[in-house]
Amino acid sequence: MFSISQDSFIQTIEQYLLQYRSLFKKRSFNIFLWLVFAIISVEEVRSIRFLHEIFIKKYGRKVLNSLYYLLSYVHFPSEELIKVTVGIGIALIPDNLKHSTVFLTIVDTLQTKYSFKGSENLALRVYVIRWNMKVIFYQHKFFWGFSNYMVRNKLAIERYVNLLAIGFTLVCVLPFLDQRLKAWQFESPQAIKREISRQIHKELILDSFVSSLENSKIDASIEESVKCYLQGKKIA
Repeated sequence: MFSISQDSFIQTIEQYLLQYRSLFKKRSFNIFLWLVFAIISVEEVRSIRFLHEIFIKKYGRKVLNSLYYLLSYVHFPSEELIKVTVGIGIALIPDNLKHSTVFLTIVDTLQTKYSFKGSENLALRVYVIRWNMKVIFYQHKFFWGFSNYMVRNKLAIERYVNLLAIGFTLVCVLPFLDQRLKAWQFESPQAIKREISRQIHKELILDSFVSSLENSKIDASIEESVKCYLQGKKIA
């Protein structure tokens, strides 16, 4: 099973996302990181431009066109992104259940829907399995910007949806990988996302503040005291 180190939340998430590293070149992976960080750090995903204006431009200094270029033109296999994401979920299955049957429920809205005439019990059982997918669709539509593509081609739309799925999966599984979020297991993805977002912003603000202190050549003891205060540690 994938193991998370007890570093900062940003380092923890970067380590988690390294599982996708082999699918990208270095520069593209860096942009991928910033997009996923932005997705899980804003209350509501509205568009790629929104992610850039609210988060990426502020902390990552990436130009907007580089984000669109990644989605539309950079070569990386979307199918492999899906495989890695599914693998992360499967890796969470405990050893004592490794010989049990696992159901992976998928949906393709382009496929013809089947009827269950004369088999109401079967229809009910199938719908019970599908119910979690309906909940995920609701969450993606209203909180994760599922319908807010605002990109120019089919490939970019598919990749945008994959990025949302990667962010959603990260938020759902991180409490099972990181002891600091253990209390958030089985909470709603929105609540977990809000907590992760709070931690990310806290660390980014701290990093920016410390950088400004270093540039100001402030006394080292004062700098250390400020760091301890912002991190909630006792000051010696």
